[in-house]
Parts: sequence; structure tokens; C-alpha cells
Amino acid sequence: MRASILFLTLIATGCMPALAARPARVQPGFQLEIREAIAVRGPSRGTCFGAMRECDFPLPFSAEAVVGYGSRLSANGRALSVGGGVAYTGPLSPFVELYQQRRAGPSPWGVGLRLGIPTDGWSAHALELRGEGPIQGRTRRAWTTTLAAQVGSGPDASGTAITLAHSEGVVLRGRFVTVLPSFFMGVHHAQGEATDFGYFSSPSLRFRNAWSVVGGFGATVRIHGR
Repeated sequence: MRASILFLTLIATGCMPALAARPARVQPGFQLEIREAIAVRGPSRGTCFGAMRECDFPLPFSAEAVVGYGSRLSANGRALSVGGGVAYTGPLSPFVELYQQRRAGPSPWGVGLRLGIPTDGWSAHALELRGEGPIQGRTRRAWTTTLAAQVGSGPDASGTAITLAHSEGVVLRGRFVTVLPSFFMGVHHAQGEATDFGYFSSPSLRFRNAWSVVGGFGATVRIHGR
């Protein structure tokens, strides 16, 4: 299982953040979380900066891996998780993140903030709102609304890309592993300039207010203690 997860992460070729839903409940202790997303409809070619060659793939991928630590703050259900990791959305984007669970009970929810660490002139940031709720019996629904931004400049491209998306999924919790398959939909906006399309020989391209509708499927795998 670990080998297959690593393989999926390494082959990921993305144009946008991994938009799979994430659990809203903080898991105490150390944990490893891996997210994959496959876009049935992704950003249009020429609006992905460093990942433009992947934007011409029929089904572009994105992936990330996060190592975090969770702790309960109070008896009323507030909890905090801090972590760091790396995302692949074209450029390789390391980041640190902070998530606070604001409410416990059957329908927990919380807010998360991610700050990207600039690499080769690029960085990726995100603001998340996560929630969970019962569906039937022990089956639980999870949702995540994400506002993500990729900003920077490099030898081949410069500009800003913003994605607003909502994802819905089902929490499948095991003893040491939680899996959350989901689907997402949203909008992607970009403006900037690009001069290299990788596999393609194209002149310099400038784009302003370039809008795309995005949607697809994803999965979050969290490996944790009891």
C-alpha cells in the first residue's frame, strides 16, 4: 500500500492544487496525509505557468504529502493541527500549514491556513474551510471549500493563478488508516505571461482574466495512530 501511494505521488503532473476533501476532525498525535486529485475538466492550456505541458493531458493530476501533529486544546472540542509538506502542481511547492477544529460532536468543522515556501520564484498558498456530518449509521460525509493561490515568476512564466473549489466525500475510517474519496468542482482564474510550453514550440503568450471551470475526483489517505 505504501509503495502504491508513493508511486502515485511521484507520477502526479498537475496544473492546480490537489482539491480532494480533507477530514475536519483533528487526529491526536503524528500523522501522514497524502492527497491525489484527477481533473476531468482542468484549467485551459496556457493558464498554468510552470505546468503548461501537463495542461494538455486529458486527465491532469495533482498530489501532495503532509506530515502533521494534532492536539486537543479544550474539553469543548477545539483542537489544533500543525504540519508541513510538499505539493506538486507543476512547480514543486513546499509549505507549512495550521488547522484549528472549532467544534466537536457529530458535525465538527474547522478552518485551515497554508503558507507556501517560495521555490524557484513560485509559492502556493491556501485557505480551507472543512466540515463533517453523519449520513446514515456510521457513514460520514466530509466537505472542504478551498481558496488557493499560486503566485510567482520564473524564466518561463510569471503571474497569478487562483482556484476556488468545493469538494464532497465520504469518510472511511479504519484503525490506523482513514480514506476519504471525493469529487470537486470550482473555478480557476489566471493572469500572467508564459513563454515555454515544454513539449510545444510556441511564441510568448500573455493572458488576462483567463477563466476555467474545473472538476474531478480525488482521494485523501491519512495514516495515523488509534
